[in-house]
Amino acid sequence: MKFFTILAILLAFSLSTASALDQGISNSVVKITTTTTLKGKIYIESASGWAWNSPTTVITALHAVAGKKVIEVKNHRGATAQATVIKVLKQGDLALLKIDTDLGLVPLQTGTVDHNSRETFRVIGYPHNIPTMVADDIKFSTSFSGQPILSHLIQGTELETVLIKQGYPLPQTYIYRLSSTIQPGHSGAPIVRDNGVVVGMADGGLKKGTARINWAIPAHHYIGQLSQSRDTIPRSTSRQSDLFSAKTYISAVGDAPPVVAETTSISDPTGQVTVHKVWNASLAEIFFTLEESDQEDVLEIFEDLSEEDASYLFENLVYDIYEDYTTGATFALPEGTEVTYQDGAFVVDYTDIKLAFIPANTSSFAEATQLVQAFATKMLGLYPYAQPYNEGDEDDEDWDNEEQWYNLARLQTVEDEGVQMFYAVGGEALGENAALLALLTPLPEHMTEEELIGFFSFIVGLEIISFASH
Repeated sequence: MKFFTILAILLAFSLSTASALDQGISNSVVKITTTTTLKGKIYIESASGWAWNSPTTVITALHAVAGKKVIEVKNHRGATAQATVIKVLKQGDLALLKIDTDLGLVPLQTGTVDHNSRETFRVIGYPHNIPTMVADDIKFSTSFSGQPILSHLIQGTELETVLIKQGYPLPQTYIYRLSSTIQPGHSGAPIVRDNGVVVGMADGGLKKGTARINWAIPAHHYIGQLSQSRDTIPRSTSRQSDLFSAKTYISAVGDAPPVVAETTSISDPTGQVTVHKVWNASLAEIFFTLEESDQEDVLEIFEDLSEEDASYLFENLVYDIYEDYTTGATFALPEGTEVTYQDGAFVVDYTDIKLAFIPANTSSFAEATQLVQAFATKMLGLYPYAQPYNEGDEDDEDWDNEEQWYNLARLQTVEDEGVQMFYAVGGEALGENAALLALLTPLPEHMTEEELIGFFSFIVGLEIISFASH
């Protein structure tokens, strides 16, 4: 039998198995909505949960429901019930809800899995307050020093201080580190094996530059303790803004109905590749969570500016962060720029500036780096006067495994039809995933003051490309 025939059969089997699993668990997973009134405004947040032990008890993330007076649970058919928190386990960031109506939920079983498992799991829930339940593939990152704990990811950050004061989850909490992306609204969603057994609960993430570092709570460490826990149920709402409840609805003061803050999504014509605008932040906010080497790269861009201009840009540049959920690739685009799909890439046009970017999934680290190089070569080929320039070729031999970054930056001036332009092509690969981009702009000396601000915002964006799974 030919290779591609075998591959097609295996893929079809995989898809049918996943579909059957998702349909079976649809009777167990719920959407959780909380409503809070604060200073005349109504805040509606969403999370996910799943039935455990009985049809009327549901597990979710404690940070999603702590201090909430109005909690609603909705099944996949749209039936709703009111819920009350009856038990919490702070160490595991777990809450057990009792619902006032039997929605016909089917309790799920929990099981054990190694934290270094290379299996592909499914996370099933309601990210970004979407109305219909979805299931996505998810994998664990490798941890070489035993079962990871939360402090391995947040040590020394402001979030660590917040969690210690709040009391949940604690820095010593065991976690699974996820190499796949989870989204706001996934809090409390079950992470399941092919047999439908729950091995963990999606919990949260930490912003790091344009990326988010994600984790889950292991089922076998904590869920069995929940029903007997004597922990005090928190009366105040959770303080950590980086754990993943989705603040999707915010109403105006008065009787105005809530307005949906929808996530912007752009897809290729086939729908197979989609990028999502997942959050928005100033350069200052992004900068202070970057790695030190990335901070140095950003500061280098501002060296030729006056202190006044550099300070203004640093404080006033704001970015929309777009992410491809499949690869975890994140792209920082100047706030408000429109993204369209053209000629095989996601494209932004801003005055005379054009940016094209592509997330890609490959079969190996080596293939990802080759893809980056091929993309750069193709784009450079459009401009006959462009000469390749790669800063750092001498370090290529060090980039030999999926834990290393591969960075191919090509920066040069080209002349096309008598107009001098600044041209940059680059990309990064992490494991099996790649993020590729190309930028074409007029030379800065030919720009107006407004155009210069746009130019610098795009150039800085090139430096903070990242992966949410890193």
